Amino acid sequence: MSDFGLKILALIIAVLLWIQVHGQGMGSITVDARLELLGLPQNMVIINDFPEKVHLTINGLQSRLQALDNNKISVPLNVADIREPGILMRSIALKDIQLPMGLHVEKAQPDQLELQVDMLIEREFPIHANLIIPDNFTVQDLKIEPAKVTLNGPEIWVDNISNIQTVSIRLAAEAGPFEKNINMESLAGKSIRLQNPNTTFRVHGWLVKTQGESEL
Repeated sequence: MSDFGLKILALIIAVLLWIQVHGQGMGSITVDARLELLGLPQNMVIINDFPEKVHLTINGLQSRLQALDNNKISVPLNVADIREPGILMRSIALKDIQLPMGLHVEKAQPDQLELQVDMLIEREFPIHANLIIPDNFTVQDLKIEPAKVTLNGPEIWVDNISNIQTVSIRLAAEAGPFEKNINMESLAGKSIRLQNPNTTFRVHGWLVKTQGESEL
């Protein structure tokens, strides 16, 4: 085939492709895609609230837009390089969002995220019994087993913990020994965890009646 013939064939192919693409129609849609953090080191944690989803504007062929499954779209955010606590700004990389051929992301909202990063630490605390003692009684020989708990969580929050208590224990107004198996009260901070979440505490001691105030 001559050079002229090859040029004509290439022109015909180009025209057919143009008709195929533009004949289907172009369009755009907006979807909410799942934000996926990748590579966060095990000893680090993000402590601020950030959106679970990112609002994407996607352009492309109408037929492919209509066939798009929103549940299969995710927005990757690579945080594997984080090594120290602090406040970081990270941009959404549109090129990293995987879409079927013929579609592309025009914009993301938000296009930047603020991440407050802290170290995950482990620390041991004594636990105290939260007793509700009846009037004219006192408690002696109080013991809690185990006497300490280990908590895991962001350093900034764990450092602010000053007192760990059991749930409230209301004692009956009866002198003598008592024993209760109870749990720890709920902790403030959604990222603070008891190392062994199934731990129960045995609280025991003696309830002793005291002498009431003298009548006038």
